[in-house]
Amino acid sequence: MYKAAERVRDLKAWQWMEEDDIFAVVNPDNPTEIGFCSILGSEGNFTALAIYKGWEGYDSYVNLRNSAGIENRVYMINVGFLQSCWMVEFTSAADMQRSSKNQLKELGIKYSGKGNWIDITDRKPGLLPWYVSEDDVVFITTCINQFFEIALRAEDDVAFLHQSNPKYQARALSDENLDETYDDTMLVFRKADRRPDGKLNWYDVPTDISTMSVEMDASGRITPSIAAASLREKLSQKDTCLMIGMMVIPAPIQEAEEDAPYLTILLVYLLYGQKRILRQELYRYEEMKPDFERVLLEVFGSLEYIPSQVLVNMDLTATWLDAHAELYGIDVYVDPEDENFLDCFGEFTQFFQDIS
Repeated sequence: MYKAAERVRDLKAWQWMEEDDIFAVVNPDNPTEIGFCSILGSEGNFTALAIYKGWEGYDSYVNLRNSAGIENRVYMINVGFLQSCWMVEFTSAADMQRSSKNQLKELGIKYSGKGNWIDITDRKPGLLPWYVSEDDVVFITTCINQFFEIALRAEDDVAFLHQSNPKYQARALSDENLDETYDDTMLVFRKADRRPDGKLNWYDVPTDISTMSVEMDASGRITPSIAAASLREKLSQKDTCLMIGMMVIPAPIQEAEEDAPYLTILLVYLLYGQKRILRQELYRYEEMKPDFERVLLEVFGSLEYIPSQVLVNMDLTATWLDAHAELYGIDVYVDPEDENFLDCFGEFTQFFQDIS
């Protein structure tokens, strides 16, 4: 894995490739596992290869890309700590993660010079960067090697990673009001067939990413329970807006030396235009989604009505709300820079700064 990463480091593909020159690698031994490869460093301040893990990882990449231009500190912390990827960073000894230093020491690998140290970490939502699992090493190495091959091709012509979407072109000819968010590009998937001699034959499969949107959305949706359906019959709807805000608290907690430090995440519920917080909950990342519906229904119960609108500051919670919004006829909006969120989290941010 490290030898493969050294080839990518020395290639310096960030000199001709950018972050959105992304492509997917399908695990030949497990076709359900996908790594989305994106090179970082074209702006010269951070050089790395990010391998986003599956559709959750791809979604975290999209959120990170879409955060450009948003200066809200809470939102940027949220997006940064909700990434799902393996990061292969080319850095200096002083900037290495502690877990990575220990890994190199165990392997007997040494580097020298700024930008030559290789820091390979597993980045999971709500956790600080940590050791890569031995179970993931083979696929990570496959992704790194495939990136090397793609980067060599991209040096001559990167356009093959940005092929036009025929479906989009067809719609553009017939629909003057074409939705601008509809994807005009195909995403290249790298797949492999195993030959009789056991070696792999890799090939490109340009893919319409929009055809997979249903699968991607379904993985994040929360199916309403019987209790949610019955609440619709008990409560009327009122023309108000409920706000649900998420804030990752950048204060790591480590319960055992062998475990990755985790960050607690705050969810707050309040009515638009009112500073009084209706409900607040602290979670570890993996606890939030399973508990989300329970708290949402309790908030509706305490209000004694169902709001007509819900405003959230993260796409993640908008996805969780999707099925319930359909059930209750709620309009959901995402705006991390709404002044109500800024006021609410500004007070929390100051509080955590005061006690730290």
